[in-house]
Amino acid sequence: MATAFRHCPTCGGKPQDFRPVNQAEEDYLATVMTRTEAQGHWRCQGEDCLWVQPHLNQGKGRELPPSFL
Repeated sequence: MATAFRHCPTCGGKPQDFRPVNQAEEDYLATVMTRTEAQGHWRCQGEDCLWVQPHLNQGKGRELPPSFL
């Protein structure tokens, strides 16, 4: 699985590994944005982190609900 090293705003701005969102995460995102917008998001792999963002666009990121922990 591909990963990327990015700064995460909810992990105190520390660099973290990110991975592409899985299908369940993408399905949730498609309920709060269009399916097309939901595709291409990446999730932070920091401990207990729920942050997801488009690959190179932190400003359009958001947190997943706690049920995704």
